[in-house]
Amino acid sequence: MKKAQSALTVWWPAEQEITQAEEAGKIPRVRFSVQGTNGQILHRGHEALNLLPGNLPCLVLLHPLEVGHLRLTLPPISGRKLRDAIPFLAEPQLMNDPEENLFALHPNYLKSSASQDALVTVVSKQTLRRLAALCRQHGLQPAAVSCETLRQTAATVLWITGETLVLGSPSEPPLALPLKAARAMAALCKKRAELPGTNPGKNAGQAAGHAVVFTPEDDLPKLQGLGFSGLQVASNHVAPVQSLLDRPVCSADELRKLGVKVDRSSVGDLSKLLWPAAVLGITALAGVNALAFKVAQTQFSIEQTIAQTYHEALPDVPMVADPLLLLQREKKALNAGMQVTPGEGVSFLLHEAGQALDNAPFNSLNSLHWNGQTLSLVFNSSVQAATQEEALARLKGRPVQARWLSAAGTPGPVLEISAKAGT
Repeated sequence: MKKAQSALTVWWPAEQEITQAEEAGKIPRVRFSVQGTNGQILHRGHEALNLLPGNLPCLVLLHPLEVGHLRLTLPPISGRKLRDAIPFLAEPQLMNDPEENLFALHPNYLKSSASQDALVTVVSKQTLRRLAALCRQHGLQPAAVSCETLRQTAATVLWITGETLVLGSPSEPPLALPLKAARAMAALCKKRAELPGTNPGKNAGQAAGHAVVFTPEDDLPKLQGLGFSGLQVASNHVAPVQSLLDRPVCSADELRKLGVKVDRSSVGDLSKLLWPAAVLGITALAGVNALAFKVAQTQFSIEQTIAQTYHEALPDVPMVADPLLLLQREKKALNAGMQVTPGEGVSFLLHEAGQALDNAPFNSLNSLHWNGQTLSLVFNSSVQAATQEEALARLKGRPVQARWLSAAGTPGPVLEISAKAGT
């Protein structure tokens, strides 16, 4: 995932929620947000997996209760030997076989810990197989799979994500518990001594004011309702969500391995291929000289065509570098001129609407109206609901606001689109 492009973040539901949705014949809904090129939030909310903007690379955050966090003392080895040793080191703390899990080492998480101690995350392979299958089914492009509990903290920090309370620390593994488990939260905080002065009381814990609380969504009232008091609000003690791209619990290569099954029976006996391979090699060698001459002639012809096309496209620009790079630079300069503000015209909105509706039926647009801020596109009845939903999903990844209307006196649906404030 490149930092210069829009990106999608998906908070993955728990396995139980996915199972319940599938048993009811529904597509699982997830919490999501779309970040613009400058890190600004373009869209956020809850949506079904099939209605997310699949044209954007996404960061998938597993449910905090689906990821285990272990503190392990590592032996003085490194590389592949260390990776192979981690399952055996973690086995005493697991309730299932190590072979059923995927382990990821995060050596820089416990910054205040001893140098030989490190944080290791544990995720069920079955959970990752299910995630990979749903991403393929609904066209999502996971650039990384991580968990919000792995956000680096500069102090002891509490924050709420969904219906889960997370306790982060620069020196201890993170803790995650459901909001409903108030007594367990208080007891766990007391045992860890993360919140000095914690007193379980009847229903929850109380902090003595030495901890901070991270409240990106005004979670402080909810925490106070659980019984935690004396918390200092500080939003700069936790690394941003996008930093989790560099702290995955499963790499892209590992996801591909979990999503592909190799049928060894289809490989066959390789010895039967040796003789045909030898014959093919001899034949190929005999034709190398003739092919080399043909390739040289073709390359000369291609170079002549490139030079002619370049000078037709940019007649006043000398070809002093790679022509493709020069053309890309000119294209980038033209695209920069398209980033207009809402008051600069209708061309930006027409471009975004056209990109989102490239699958609409031919000649389906009846008319359009522009009032200086909002563009209204009136279509005929050939634009079906599926096309409308696909267009909205694409526009969620762009700095615009859009909605479909059914207006009286129009032959079909009406798309209203306007630029988001601040773009």
